[in-house]
Amino acid sequence: MSIYVVGDTKKMFPELDEGREKFLTDVPHDGPNIDRLNKWYCELTGLYHLWKNSDAFYVGLEHYRRFFVSTKHPKMRMGVGEAQEILEKCDMIVTEYSHGPRYSALDWFRDSKYLEHLEKFMDVLDERDRMGFSQYLRRHELIQCNMFIGKRPVMDRWCRFIFPVLSMYDMHWPPSESNRRMPGYFAEHFFGYWLERERVPLFKAPKCEIEYVERGGMREAPVGYAIPPARA
Repeated sequence: MSIYVVGDTKKMFPELDEGREKFLTDVPHDGPNIDRLNKWYCELTGLYHLWKNSDAFYVGLEHYRRFFVSTKHPKMRMGVGEAQEILEKCDMIVTEYSHGPRYSALDWFRDSKYLEHLEKFMDVLDERDRMGFSQYLRRHELIQCNMFIGKRPVMDRWCRFIFPVLSMYDMHWPPSESNRRMPGYFAEHFFGYWLERERVPLFKAPKCEIEYVERGGMREAPVGYAIPPARA
């Protein structure tokens, strides 16, 4: 299993167990990569590198401060062994985010003043996906965070779809300071819609958010939902 945990060299990573490795976004990488696009593609730079450079059958993407939580031990990170057990019955482990009963992802794009960028992304989609994705964004709960643990064939299909779509967006609206992080946000939200469209068997697992305290201008210690190394 190969799970990339994405962050930069200034971030604190909890201890990583076997099967997980750091993907640092501010250092150069060997092999096919899109390092230059990290300001816009966010975690997708890790996804692209994983897609092009790993041959593992079970693959995944997490954040330096966001992890899947074990369904057996709620205060521990999901281990490789548990993930493989779950994937015997489904193809992809994902996490869901709730905006609340009266708020949606579309409201978030509007309130964050990103709606204009979202509309430009919609312009590069075909009519079916434009309509379906628009409806998906009106939900109160949806898959988010560009996080997953799953089987390579599903990741391959996803990457073969989303990266050409984002390249098309880049052709019409080249990366600039005005649209930083936007492709990462688009993919983060489109992923859940695509999984449903493709009827991928899913397991929805909880995630943890590790918070850090600031001391003397530096991030020092995780507080709150600290998680020890997972045991497979």
